[in-house]
Amino acid sequence: MKTRPLFSAALLFTLAASAPAQPPAEVFFSLSRAALPGQSAPVDAVTLDKKDIEAYRPRNPADLLEYTPSVSVRKMNGPFGSAVAAMRGFSSRQTAVMVDDVRLPADLTGTVDLSALPVSGVEKIEILPGGWSPLYGANAEGGVIHLMGAKLMPGARTAQVESALSSYGGRFNCLKAGFAEKNFSAFAAASNDYSGGFQENSEFVKNALTGVFSYGTAETGKLTFRGFESASRTGLPSGTPAPLADWNGKKERRANTPGDYQKTERSMLHAGYEFPASDKLRVGLSAGRGNNIVNARQWGSMTRITLQTRAAGVRFTLKDAVIGADYERGMLASDIYGTHGNGTAAAFAHKVLRPVNDLELVPAARYDHSRRFGPEFSPGLSLVYSPDFAWKFSARAARAFQAPTFADLYDPFVPAADRSPGLRPEISHNYQAGARRNFSSGFYFTLAGYYSAIKDRITLDAARSFAAYNTDSAFNKGLESSLGYDLGGLKVAGAHTCNESKGRLPGGKYLPLAFSPRHRASLTADLKTSRGGLLFKSRYVGKQYTGTAHAGLRIPDYFTADIISSMKFGVVEISVGADNILDRHYAETADTVNGYYPQPGRVWTLSVKTVF
Repeated sequence: MKTRPLFSAALLFTLAASAPAQPPAEVFFSLSRAALPGQSAPVDAVTLDKKDIEAYRPRNPADLLEYTPSVSVRKMNGPFGSAVAAMRGFSSRQTAVMVDDVRLPADLTGTVDLSALPVSGVEKIEILPGGWSPLYGANAEGGVIHLMGAKLMPGARTAQVESALSSYGGRFNCLKAGFAEKNFSAFAAASNDYSGGFQENSEFVKNALTGVFSYGTAETGKLTFRGFESASRTGLPSGTPAPLADWNGKKERRANTPGDYQKTERSMLHAGYEFPASDKLRVGLSAGRGNNIVNARQWGSMTRITLQTRAAGVRFTLKDAVIGADYERGMLASDIYGTHGNGTAAAFAHKVLRPVNDLELVPAARYDHSRRFGPEFSPGLSLVYSPDFAWKFSARAARAFQAPTFADLYDPFVPAADRSPGLRPEISHNYQAGARRNFSSGFYFTLAGYYSAIKDRITLDAARSFAAYNTDSAFNKGLESSLGYDLGGLKVAGAHTCNESKGRLPGGKYLPLAFSPRHRASLTADLKTSRGGLLFKSRYVGKQYTGTAHAGLRIPDYFTADIISSMKFGVVEISVGADNILDRHYAETADTVNGYYPQPGRVWTLSVKTVF
């Protein structure tokens, strides 16, 4: 499992920015919760657009995020096993995942399994690292991952059919179609994904449907409906852990519970109406709902867990300012954890100030009042300075928080005597700054640093039946850098992240936290011509541990490389790709007691796509 070869090549081209070598777009919906034309993005923000997504041919959003600088992805069981994303030393439960401005319901532990989400209808992903509670409220300490659906320009017509075959009996079929007139547009995407799985009892099937419909005029405003439905079934989403000594090409593929399975249903429906109240004021109304339903058979018994989110909001956009209010209700229904709910009302404001040319100061603030945890105030201040094409600087400071999850509060396996009384939200103060240097030759370089001071950190106490409680404090700090080239049909980007995460108990010393690799690096190269393209992507993740203070199991460092080659024949494009082309055998995560979750070796894919 040693992975030294080729890592030096990644470092030569190094250190952390966007996976696709593309500057962030200058209009960010997520920065303001509304469209403010001309607002500049921070240096460390990343946008993956339609071309990037098509080039990477992802099966789920995790396939895209694992090559971005601020995001750390952990996959449990190959391309179709559960996958979670964390940012800048924070865990996945401290990273907000949004779909078209609707927060996706997380699971009991506060995480979102990206493998269960459809990617066929996603045409843009915004990644905002750092504390974003001033706009998004709870659970955005590490940052925000925002998936956005298709937006068609008037007169557009599109239709696409794609089919693919891959190792382990994999099949993928997708159909997309849409059109747009002056006042009306519609887009829909349907997909079916199947794999026999790398391990025993890891057969996977996912059916997904995504759609967006809009109607509006300049005088009356615009009404938009967006939604998706994703239903999947897999044997063991996490796979079966195996001791490292048993890895011989066969033993690590065996399942310890052949009869277990999990069915997951994810859905989101969102309606928005924006209209001009005057020449300068736009008003937006929105309402949405999201569901996360899990039916799992484990150890001979069935468990059903339903998590729901209901949200409504209003916002007023006046030139360079946004003022809004949200209400969100989260609900849990489970035959084991019981039935619980929590409502949160919030108000937020965001203003872009331009005191001098090329300088933007952006104060933002949000007030959340939870029925269960009381009030939280989250201010933030951003600065972006772009004196010319060659240079761009940004800095940001913000307060953020994480609310206790349903599992923290209602875990039935934690005795009442072990529960922490008065569990409080986790609070962090986040600081970040970055610079970008562009060259007319197409080269660019970025450098970003961050520091997060955390108090009342929520963690699980192994000595008290894994009850959730507030520790004294913790911190995350690190540097992200990148060197890239983006000109014409060639994009090359090298990235490196150096992160340090430590926490302590009251009166104790700071100790390294679990699942916190010190180094991560990536190297990508994307060549496009009129006849096809060639994409190479690779990543390195340093060693990490399953326990605090380097306790538990040591997960060795690993390096993987993927390659995709495509050729066009008229409206038909044929692609051949290989994930983990070096046939490395490695694990991205582990269970302290039972061993490592093995990743598959080389995975081949053949796909055919037709665009009308």
